[in-house]
Amino acid sequence: MMQRRSIATLGMSAMAALVWVAFEGWEPVAKPPIPGDVPTHGFGATTHADGSPVKLGEAITPVQAVRRLVQSSDEYGRALQRCLGDGVELHQHEWDAFVLLAKNVGAGAVCRSSVVPKLQARQYGAACSTILDFAGITRVVDGKRVRLSCEARANGCYGVWRARQAEYSLCSAGEYPK
Repeated sequence: MMQRRSIATLGMSAMAALVWVAFEGWEPVAKPPIPGDVPTHGFGATTHADGSPVKLGEAITPVQAVRRLVQSSDEYGRALQRCLGDGVELHQHEWDAFVLLAKNVGAGAVCRSSVVPKLQARQYGAACSTILDFAGITRVVDGKRVRLSCEARANGCYGVWRARQAEYSLCSAGEYPK
């Protein structure tokens, strides 16, 4: 296997962009992907390039959506580079997995997680396993915030579970989803 490289030299690969598109699907008009979520359009965009939120019912063209995907991947990558700091080296597939995770759960959530100290300590397997910690959602049930596992299809977020499994396989074994 190739040597790991400084994350400062890595960007999201074309393969990871295809994974992003396959998981998010195409939505020309903004709507929540699951009940209670924020509106997304294009290939899962929740914000515009200026940072303003996507509004329910807003339309986007395929060309605009591809541009936003590229901008977003760069934004998530830069955010991860800032929190990981200098000295962290990864394989391309590991970087892709963490950028895809950040795209879905937010770079802040990844940066606040144990992924950062694990990667800084070169504990690559442990960092990849941490991806699975993000395989749930929080919903308000009877006025209380409840953490639900997305492994259970009945919770209405099975796509989140599938995405975390794919990101974990990508990170740990270099297997891009088919």
